[in-house]
Amino acid sequence: MNVLAALVPTVVIAGAFIGLLVFAFRATDGRSNDDRE
Repeated sequence: MNVLAALVPTVVIAGAFIGLLVFAFRATDGRSNDDRE
């Protein structure tokens, strides 16, 4: 139980962090594509 209680928030935070990284990467990539065009 303690393991799950500690693991769930960690997974949620990690998922949100990865989501932000992906969002920032895609946003930057989109700007680069706009510049090329």
